[in-house]
Amino acid sequence: AVCHKEKRCLGFVDMDYTVSIVIPTYNRRHALVKVIDSYLCQKYVKDIIFVNDGSTDDTCEYLKGLQNKVLNPTIGVETHSQKLGASRARNTGIKAASGDFIMIGEDDVILSEDYVFTLVNCLDETGADIMAGRILYSQDGETFDDTINRCNTYKSNVINYWAMSVLHSKPFSYHMEAPFFHALGLGKAEIYKKILFNPDFIVREETYFYIRAGKAGAKLILCPHSLCFHLPRDKSKGGGWNIGAYKYQY
Repeated sequence: AVCHKEKRCLGFVDMDYTVSIVIPTYNRRHALVKVIDSYLCQKYVKDIIFVNDGSTDDTCEYLKGLQNKVLNPTIGVETHSQKLGASRARNTGIKAASGDFIMIGEDDVILSEDYVFTLVNCLDETGADIMAGRILYSQDGETFDDTINRCNTYKSNVINYWAMSVLHSKPFSYHMEAPFFHALGLGKAEIYKKILFNPDFIVREETYFYIRAGKAGAKLILCPHSLCFHLPRDKSKGGGWNIGAYKYQY
């Protein structure tokens, strides 16, 4: 994987913050090898904590090899003896995180080179407690630029309250308060450790997490200046793509 570079906002400066990235994974070695470089190159990242949620493929061996090979950032590996689900896996990683901020990563998403840097700076600039950038869903055969150009044509509203959905791929030009967004948010560690994810939710668990954080007083903001790219659909290999749209919304 190659880091896709997004332009940094003018006026952004380096700050003395640390970020822990938590990545739950289950039988997704084939996806991890495509996205891992984009996480390793992020600024401010102190550690990346992988939670192996009972994988039965060679994910465990891959993560152990990564742990031995990569020294900066530190690679942590937490292992569940059986599959407990995304919410519990995220909670395991959150409890092990030691950074000032926590970001939930995904094993099938490629980050732009400045994703973490931009979110940390925008969070500091806006006074947000949790922030996320745009996520673009790539299609088979597309380059990053192809995906950006396609998504930049979207015309719908970013937030659709009737459908309880956010069109994260649509371009927008200003920081926007939102009731929730996709999983790859970055926020203050104390909020993640206090709220945690509800294990009763097996879909849209991140939506419920953000709603609970907002009800507890957290300020959630979408940032227009950072991008990440979801790998094309892979229905045979697990993950959220296996869930139909209607079931997901319900």
